[in-house]
Amino acid sequence: MIDKRVASAAEAVSDIFDGATIMFGGFGEAGSPIELTHALIDQGATNLTMISNNCGSGQVGLAALYVLLSVVLSIGGLFAGLALVRNLA
Repeated sequence: MIDKRVASAAEAVSDIFDGATIMFGGFGEAGSPIELTHALIDQGATNLTMISNNCGSGQVGLAALYVLLSVVLSIGGLFAGLALVRNLA
């Protein structure tokens, strides 16, 4: 079996490239991978396609990806919680 453990969130997202498609777990902020999402923001990948139940709220986790305009396509539902997304509709 391959050991896929890594030492940090930054290492976990280091191979994510510009234009990648990423599926996020959780429902809103409950169960959402906040630390991994912020590590991804720090890593700098852009033009991402995000598959998620929703887009989060405020400027934390998934919502931060929208605020920074790193996401170009969203697949999922319940995206009305973030004002930026409501304004794009």
